[in-house]
Amino acid sequence: SKLEKYLDKSFCESATKFILQNCKRTIITTGYYVHGTCETDGIVGAINLANVLSDLGANITFLTDKYCSDILQHIQDFRVMEFPLGNLEENFIDKILKEINPTLIISIERAGASLDNRYYNFKMQDITEFTGKIDILFEKIENCVAIGDTGNEIGMGNLYKEIIKKDIYPKPSKIKSKHLILSSISNWGCYGVIAYISKLTKKDYISQIEDLSILKKLNLFGVIDGVTRKIEPT
Repeated sequence: SKLEKYLDKSFCESATKFILQNCKRTIITTGYYVHGTCETDGIVGAINLANVLSDLGANITFLTDKYCSDILQHIQDFRVMEFPLGNLEENFIDKILKEINPTLIISIERAGASLDNRYYNFKMQDITEFTGKIDILFEKIENCVAIGDTGNEIGMGNLYKEIIKKDIYPKPSKIKSKHLILSSISNWGCYGVIAYISKLTKKDYISQIEDLSILKKLNLFGVIDGVTRKIEPT
């Protein structure tokens, strides 16, 4: 990645240690809108990471919007909360924080607002009307980790100037995160975290990663590859 040199060499290990220290009540947000549904990247890694953290004693809540919530409820067993599209009701965010009382929030391939307060996909198409403003929580929850791969995701605000300078993405996300994990594909960033969890806990979670089986389940619900926009297990 052109951006990797701007992060500490141990960025993934440091983020993993932080996750392990703060994962008692974890919100995981994922689900990137693409062409009337959501894309496979992010969801697969999120489910695998949730399984690992749950095994370590964490209480997991998935938070996503309408294009992913029903899908997540059908293919895994953790609680799923649906975040509304458009303007929020008064005190909605406070209600979420009071109900879950999160000790950590992790974003995996989730859109973050640009400086114009709009949301864009990797083709620079405006997807604001299809995207819940979940990134607001990264201004409310101190313990936060973000995984992204393009520049338009939550957490990329950490490298906003660098993304512009390197001409990687014209309207990067402005949303920052305490820890940012860069990956060529966000699912793979989750697998990096799981690898470090295996190392740090001396438990083999790598062999427990499900990839193809989850992708096939997602395809049954019409979830597509974010690049090809085809229903395929990639």
